[in-house]
Formats: sequence, structure tokens, C-alpha cells
Amino acid sequence: MTTLVSPVDLAPYATASEVFKALGNPIRLMVVDVLANGERCVNDLAELAGCDQSTMSGHLSALRLRGMITMERRANQVFYRLKDPCITQIFCCILERPAGKGAAKSRTPRKTP
Repeated sequence: MTTLVSPVDLAPYATASEVFKALGNPIRLMVVDVLANGERCVNDLAELAGCDQSTMSGHLSALRLRGMITMERRANQVFYRLKDPCITQIFCCILERPAGKGAAKSRTPRKTP
């Protein structure tokens, strides 16, 4: 007798895949790490990443479109913050996984100036 298996709803996996795509860039990972410690303006983030403001704006847009960060305009500056801080759990988990020989040290988001 053959048992039929119901197909799995892939929609939640597609959503998660979009988040992983957004995190598939070192600058965006740095942004998540920095924003874990509080909001920052685009100029600060660009300076930390060593890129120009327009490049950083593109990275921030990718994170915002995937619902990972929010923005708030104040006068002539735009500030960004993590929408859901639980995203840092994924980030920390990745950095804590064993790498090569031995295991990586336990890590919490770093404090930035």
C-alpha cells in the first residue's frame, strides 16, 4: 500500500530565502551587526563600510524591501534600525558555527563607536 504525502507549502521558505539573499553580502551583514547596537544614519554606515552614501543606500534599500530594517527621516538625515532584532540570532548563529579546525568563539553583536 502506498501512502500519499501532501506537498509542503513552500511560501514560508521563499520568504526565508529572500532574507538569506539579503544577508548574502558582507556589507549588509555589517549593517545588521552595527544596527543590533542601535539606530544609525546612512552617513555613519557608509563610513563604517568604507563606501559612498549611494552604495550604502542601495544596501539599505535591499534590507528594507525584505522587511529587515526600518527608516526614519529626521530633518536632512535618515536613520535606520532593525525592524526585528531576532535577525541577529541568525547572524550570531552563523558566526558561532565551527570553522575549519576547532570551533569559532561565541559571539555577540559588537559595540561600534
